[in-house]
Order: sequence, then structure tokens, then C-alpha cells
Amino acid sequence: MNESPQSPENAPEPIELSPRVEGFADTMFRNVVSTHVEFTFIADNKAYVMICANSIIIGALTTLLVPHLKEQSHLLWPTILMFCVCLVSLSFSILSIRPAVGTGTFTRDAVRQRKTNLLFFGNFHASKREDFDWAMRELLKDENYIFSSMIQDVYYLGRALGLKYKQVRISYDIFLIGMIASVLFFVVMLALAPGA
Repeated sequence: MNESPQSPENAPEPIELSPRVEGFADTMFRNVVSTHVEFTFIADNKAYVMICANSIIIGALTTLLVPHLKEQSHLLWPTILMFCVCLVSLSFSILSIRPAVGTGTFTRDAVRQRKTNLLFFGNFHASKREDFDWAMRELLKDENYIFSSMIQDVYYLGRALGLKYKQVRISYDIFLIGMIASVLFFVVMLALAPGA
């Protein structure tokens, strides 16, 4: 996920920083990553809320309403609608917290050509320790490679966070609209039921 080819034509220009700006850059990267981690935690909590709410509603429908649908068949379609709403909302919540990890390997050529980001675990988790040790030593030899990797890492953290929030929002939107529609459908069906 955090890999992007950098041929000589599109390789980033060397970064020349004064000692003062270098200190600011360190603080900036630390703050940005910390903020991304906090927002990830918030998004995950929002997804967990949706997972719990939808699971409780599905459980309640299954145990309380479904056994009585033979006697109250007019409630079948509102029940199906509510099940579908909960399942779709639940699916988006689960998608938002599902981990996305790369292959976990890199080649020495990719490191030599500065084409891999060693700061993202998804690019090295399946590599041998010796290969990772060598690659990190290569990274540490080149200040520009370090800054490039940090910039890439912040970018891909932001991309992943954006996707996570989009999926959580879709889950909440489906839940909100679907619950309103389901409840209104229940009310209409109960009003139109024989003997109502």
C-alpha cells in the first residue's frame, strides 16, 4: 500500500533543510502522525458503535419479531427492510476497520532505487530480519530517503484515514435513512393491518 515507484524522472528532489527548519520538520511529522492516529482511533470507535447497534437490532429482530411473523405477516416486509438496512450498514462499518496490509516484502533493488517505504509495516512484515536490518541501514544513510519515506507515510496514512471515514459515514447514512424508512414502514403496515 505504501509503495510508489520513483523512477529517476519522478524521483523527489533532494530536500535541503536548515537546522532550524529540520527541528520544525521533526515536530511537524510527529504531530501529523499523532493526529492521524487519534483520528483513526475516533473513526474505529464510530465504526464499533455502528457494529454494536446493528448487531443488537439484528439480534432483537431475530429473537423477538421473526418468530411471530406467521401471525403478523403484514410485518414481513418492514422486517426484511430493517434486516437489509442493518446488514448493509454493518458491512460498511466492518469494511472501515478491516486492516489493509501489503505483501510485506521488498527487494534490495527497490531499496537501492528508493522505491519502497520502510516506515510502513505493510512493506516489510514478511521480510527476513537480516534483509530489514540491511534496508534500514540503507535508509539511514540517506537523509533525503528518510524525509521522502516520512512524506510518503503521512500521505498514505491520510489516504487510508480518508477511506475509513468515508466508509463510516456511509454506514451512518444508511443506518439513519434506513431506520427512518423502516420505522415509517412498520407504522404504515401496523395502521393498515386487519383489525387495527
